[in-house]
Amino acid sequence: MRQNIRWRYLATIIYLILVYLAFTSIRWIPLTFSLVIIVVLTVLGIENILYLIKFSKKYNLYNIRQILNYLGNIPTHFSKYSRQRLLFQYIIGGILGIAIGLILTALIGIYILQWRF
Repeated sequence: MRQNIRWRYLATIIYLILVYLAFTSIRWIPLTFSLVIIVVLTVLGIENILYLIKFSKKYNLYNIRQILNYLGNIPTHFSKYSRQRLLFQYIIGGILGIAIGLILTALIGIYILQWRF
């Protein structure tokens, strides 16, 4: 189980990198083919993330330290976070993820795909 979760975390990072590489391929590969690749990788990545979220909820792992301790077979301190605190963390994490994604997309678009505004 622990090995499966490790591979899923690694696969999620790889899918993210491949989505951005597929995005840059728009310049050299026909648009429809690039979009198909982007969609397939995105769906695979989302499926992976949903599995990891379900796993984290099942074992009450709320932060990266708890997850790494669990995966490393180190005793994990399971503290009960309030719903309000978890919601706040999820919202801030989502906002940061969207901001980083938009910045990376803009940089790829401007410098590799040569978008003009």
